Amino acid sequence: MIVSVPLTSVLGIFPRFALSAGRHLLVFVLLVGPTLLLAEEAEEDALATQLEAVSVQLRAAPNDCALVEQAAELCRRWWQRPSQVKDGHLGLLTYRAARKDTWSAIARRYGITTDLLRQLNPGIALHPGTRVRALDLRSVPLSLEVRRASFRLLIWRGPVLLGVFPVGLGTFDHPTPLGHTTVSLCARNPDWRDPVSRRIYKAGDRRNVLGGFWIAFAPGPDNRFRGIGVHGYTAESPDKWLEKAGSRGCVRLVQADISLVFSLMRPGVMVSVRD
Repeated sequence: MIVSVPLTSVLGIFPRFALSAGRHLLVFVLLVGPTLLLAEEAEEDALATQLEAVSVQLRAAPNDCALVEQAAELCRRWWQRPSQVKDGHLGLLTYRAARKDTWSAIARRYGITTDLLRQLNPGIALHPGTRVRALDLRSVPLSLEVRRASFRLLIWRGPVLLGVFPVGLGTFDHPTPLGHTTVSLCARNPDWRDPVSRRIYKAGDRRNVLGGFWIAFAPGPDNRFRGIGVHGYTAESPDKWLEKAGSRGCVRLVQADISLVFSLMRPGVMVSVRD
């Protein structure tokens, strides 16, 4: 049998105990609370510092697989809680919204997409004075790098790594081209032309395999990147194609990753594909 007893009755029976417990709880909060906050801030500083250090190492040793995986884990952790990374690290900052601000206006201010701004501020309503987290890309641009040997896509902000994602790439007969280009187009819910049958499938058609996202690469002077880009892939489960050679040259990402990568991309972002 469960008996419900009002808290006031308990305090009435044990006033001295309640008062003593209250004092001890207050002392605990006053002494331990700041320590916990300092520990959390130290952890956040350590995460950003580690990622910045690993970025330097990864540029010096681009084929170090263990280093790539360490960087991927650090990136995953900061994207899980970007609001906790302190201003000045990784290009993140806090902006206080003005009276006439909109999400799109703030995004333009910092050279990012509205999708990314929303992702950095989940569940926040915009009002005058609202503290908004943003990634500043005005003076330090993004670049996208594909490493064929390790089946990884990396996103950099200047010299600092922001994301590492496993990908599927082109086959031996249709390899993902090596070289340099730029992002030419970012499209949501694009049509898809089957490269074999040449049939076009509209967005929403289950036979459209792009997963709702298309990041096109500029063809380049020799057209080597013509028809090549980054997209989701829904034709098969990821275990059939992720970290494998199976496309006709495009870069495939799982849906959760293409959503994040798409929010970071804008036309003009530099692209490099290397072994």
